[in-house]
Amino acid sequence: MDEDDFLFIEETGARHKPATKSRIKMHVMDRVVKRKRTPKLDRTPVRRLESKDLQGKQMHTHYADHPGLFAGIDDMVRLAGLPIELGNTDMKFILHHFLNTHSPLMCTIASETGWLKYALEDGALFTSTLYYWALLNHQRLSVKFLNLESVIRLKGLAISKISPRLSTPNHGGVDDAVIASVACLANVNLKIGNLEEAKTHFRGLTAMIRGRRGIHSLGYEGLIARLLKATDNFHAQLSGTKLSFEEPTELPREIYSSSPLNFSCNEIVTHLCGIATKLIASPKDSMSLEERVSIGQRLLASDREILKYIHTASPCISTVVATGALLYSHAFLRNMEPSYPLVKAAVNQLKISIAAVCALGGGLFDENPLALVWALFVGALASQDRSPDGIWFRRCLERACEADGQRIMECLQTLTDTQNHGTPQPFYWMLQDNWIQLSSVNTKIL
Repeated sequence: MDEDDFLFIEETGARHKPATKSRIKMHVMDRVVKRKRTPKLDRTPVRRLESKDLQGKQMHTHYADHPGLFAGIDDMVRLAGLPIELGNTDMKFILHHFLNTHSPLMCTIASETGWLKYALEDGALFTSTLYYWALLNHQRLSVKFLNLESVIRLKGLAISKISPRLSTPNHGGVDDAVIASVACLANVNLKIGNLEEAKTHFRGLTAMIRGRRGIHSLGYEGLIARLLKATDNFHAQLSGTKLSFEEPTELPREIYSSSPLNFSCNEIVTHLCGIATKLIASPKDSMSLEERVSIGQRLLASDREILKYIHTASPCISTVVATGALLYSHAFLRNMEPSYPLVKAAVNQLKISIAAVCALGGGLFDENPLALVWALFVGALASQDRSPDGIWFRRCLERACEADGQRIMECLQTLTDTQNHGTPQPFYWMLQDNWIQLSSVNTKIL
């Protein structure tokens, strides 16, 4: 029978034969994982909840009144013969939450991608997955079931399961599950801005992958490759280095020209415009899970191309727009909050990029003044308005817009006060050819 989206199986009579248990295992995993690919309109992206939403509320307290719910998970694991351990209520609660919550940022480690199907097959990967999910969401989950100490214990358990398999790899090297487990640890540390610990895990990843026939030779139907590319993106952006896992060009055409940029013809902006159009027509929370996965793949590919270009190009208008496009992708298409480490890093990188072009002199921005205004507008919207970077972008934007400065700042404030709620609709117009009307632009902002 089904209750609260979990499958309960009652075992009666003689013990099942191994072949029968194998069939039960396949059935249970298909039911638990594949049925989650049917979208539910009442699912809530966890990271969008604000502190005011939690005041006076005890989230998920109804779980405490249904002990049979968690007992059902134990039955599922036992009957399917899964090599995982659910030693306490915290782990069961995280698993339940993982299954019933979409990733608001369209990440690889999420129920909609089918990741759990593989995590259930390996104890180290399963524990690493729960740790990843708990660390990103522990402030949004009920303290009755999960606190930071529980998350730290879960991290220790994950490392204890990974370490023995690093010292005794199989004949073909470290297996895919261990690579995926370490990638979980590296990825989540990069997302929370713990760069030093992330670098340790990332060095381990590069050593494990060395000698493999590219990351796309790894398993899990491309999910490991996708996680590694996302982790590589975050590492390159936060550490200021080039991408480590080089693969063929992600997008079908070159997205930047070497000549001074014609803003309306910038192909990466056109690409992001197409994604924004898709998200407006079908917001993330209402689109099918397959569409969510596809959008996430497209954003991942465009982010990689942007990072490749930024790392190799000299300071010019194109690098400014490329850096602005990366920030636009993070802040408005993925809907990351201003406090997110990747957003803060991109804001700072955009500021440095603009300053570098201005320092070259020669009036480079005179060739395309709207590119400068667009970059300043993106930086001002994505930054925290009272932060040093936020103040810098606002002052430069007002100076650039000259006579139209007051009108533009009022428009900026209106958009800043607008809650995005998972759709880029308020910011879509910034990607249009004639996105703003100005009587003049002052490019001498510094």
